[in-house]
Amino acid sequence: MNWKKAAAWELAVQVKSRSIQGRFKILIEAVAPDKRRRDIDNICKAILDVLVAARVIEDDHMCRDLHVRWVESGPPIRIIIEGIEGGKEI
Repeated sequence: MNWKKAAAWELAVQVKSRSIQGRFKILIEAVAPDKRRRDIDNICKAILDVLVAARVIEDDHMCRDLHVRWVESGPPIRIIIEGIEGGKEI
């Protein structure tokens, strides 16, 4: 099983069939696993691809607002997704 399928299964268990239909906004908070230099934008595509694979979002082209930031502590990745006007949360 490749990493995307494994991540999609893990995510599907966490969201319990909830999904966002239509337009959405997303906040991604990430804790760097070590002190190496990293480009924060590199995590966005992978996360959005897994959200589509897990059917949490219909398609990443419906994203209207994307915020990504490094945080000092917490879970390795924290994702907050909200449907926006014209979209429907299920």
